Amino acid sequence: MVSGSLTLLMDVLATAPLRVHVSLHQPDTADEVAWVPKLLAPAGAFITLVVRDPAGETRFETHPPKIKPKLRPDDDDSYLGLEPGYSYGIVLAVDLPQLAGGAYLLEAGYTNRGYHGTSGRPVGEIALTTESDLFLGE
Repeated sequence: MVSGSLTLLMDVLATAPLRVHVSLHQPDTADEVAWVPKLLAPAGAFITLVVRDPAGETRFETHPPKIKPKLRPDDDDSYLGLEPGYSYGIVLAVDLPQLAGGAYLLEAGYTNRGYHGTSGRPVGEIALTTESDLFLGE
């Protein structure tokens, strides 16, 4: 899903534990810099992960943890400018419960929570989603 010109990208790196690279991407066709919060971790805070089985049933999901961010929403230093063609991401690792081998759907979502930018670095509301096939098993 697109928010402005930003998109959310995801690559599955490993399945045990589940390791995914998730990034905010400013397409090279964008006309201007997109300001984004620097905070991406921990899993469940800004980036959520959901694993669904072929019937659409949720088999795993991250939950918002209690966090005390070191960066303040009202501070210019809490934001990063993404030039066209650039991405900003993180590798997140989570332990999945015991799941039967087979095909699943992995969904990632990003929201900037209360980090809506400053007058010098406007962000607004960002809500992005993406999905990928996930195969568990030998």
